[in-house]
Amino acid sequence: RHLRRADGPHDLRGDGVGGWLGRAFRFDADGVKTAGLFGVAATLAAILGAPLGSAIFTCEVLYLKHIEYRRFFPVLIAALTAHLLTRLTGFYKPLFSFNPAGTPKFSLELVGSVLSVVAVGLAVAAGFFYLYRLLERLRERSRLPHWLSPTLGALASAILVILVAPEAAGKVLSVGATTIQTVSVSAPVPWTEALVLTALKAALVALAVGSGASVGLLAPALMLGSLVGAGAADLIPVQQTILVATGITVVLVTLTNSPVGTIVMMLEIFGPEVLVPVTLAGLVANLASRRLVIYRDVLPWRSEAPSVCEGAGED
Repeated sequence: RHLRRADGPHDLRGDGVGGWLGRAFRFDADGVKTAGLFGVAATLAAILGAPLGSAIFTCEVLYLKHIEYRRFFPVLIAALTAHLLTRLTGFYKPLFSFNPAGTPKFSLELVGSVLSVVAVGLAVAAGFFYLYRLLERLRERSRLPHWLSPTLGALASAILVILVAPEAAGKVLSVGATTIQTVSVSAPVPWTEALVLTALKAALVALAVGSGASVGLLAPALMLGSLVGAGAADLIPVQQTILVATGITVVLVTLTNSPVGTIVMMLEIFGPEVLVPVTLAGLVANLASRRLVIYRDVLPWRSEAPSVCEGAGED
């Protein structure tokens, strides 16, 4: 498969279903793997309610700087189909919904606020990245059995939560959808609480991924970004929804190197009012973090991407 341990259960489920259907219809090896992309984009579109952003994001993550548009349009059709089906059948219920953002007045204060959130988000994403790399190297050098390393990572995660903030266990040990929803629509989170939750969540996800466990990065990135934005709203006199959208954008762009897909996704989720903040955040984050892309370590290089893979059984 072209997806690895940093992709979450939704992505892996979509990739698996798409690949299975490709084999069932006797597609060639290239077609089977491309069908996996259909499944990923369709799943993201269904759970996030952002079909266009999900399609761009799926292709952008896999193909890095070389999106193949002859594959993008079928992936977009799959995402749109899934989105429309959830709406027509009454199953449309995104993981989270946000308060509508009012159109911010463009000013130096807004630019300064966005850049402040970008700086904090970059620090959070960079800290997560380097901690993950450190833990991964320690795991590789230890030569522990494949089953033991994730077990030790889970044990270390539990001990960390108990020692640091046992009352936050329900917020940081879950997928994060409830926490994202809560911090994004309620009153601004005290910045001290947001700081503790952000550091704890980043450490827990780094422990899980670095120890070799199969966990997702999309939901944790959304949670980290929302915490950064909600904490900033406690200090900065800018609408909380704007800051949350900015925080999510910078963390997601930094970790996935998918600026276009992320920006479009944020526009679909939050509305066109966040265009200026998320575009500025995505641009600055992408320029400042080219070397901090965790998906480069967990996805194959472009030479292994669906367009040129050989052999139906190739991993």
